[in-house]
This record gives sequence, structure tokens and C-alpha cells, in this order.
Amino acid sequence: MRDLQHKLDSLQAQLTLAEFEIKSKQDRQGDITLNLTDHAFQRLDTDTGFFLISVKDVTPYLNGYKLHLAVGNPLSRRTRGSG
Repeated sequence: MRDLQHKLDSLQAQLTLAEFEIKSKQDRQGDITLNLTDHAFQRLDTDTGFFLISVKDVTPYLNGYKLHLAVGNPLSRRTRGSG
């Protein structure tokens, strides 16, 4: 009987963790909209954590604009670029 209770407790813990992971993915901010005149930070979630992004400066460049961003890494994690 104890073994069955232990298995039930383990499955319940796994279910709770799965529910938490689903909820976390639903609340994820994978896309952000930056206001070019307001320098407020926006949260951007990634697979490895989250970053805080803000517009520092916008300047005309060729047929478009050059955007300078401030990127905050509040978790102080090391990250590697893809290229």
C-alpha cells in the first residue's frame, strides 16, 4: 500500500510541474512592441530566460533606420549568440 501511495504522490508532483510549465509558456512574452520615443523597458522571454529591452536611439540609415537597443539581463546568465 505504501508503494502505491508513493507512486501516486510522484505522479501528482509530475502533474503539478507539467501544469506549471504549461501556464508559464502561456504567460510568455515572446513578442514585444517597442515605443521609439519612450525608453521604458519591455520584457522579452526566450527559451533560456528573459531579457529587458529598451530603445536607446533611432537614427535614419540608408532607406530605413538604425535602432540602438539597451538589453538588460536581470538573471545575469551567460548567453551565446547564434552567429
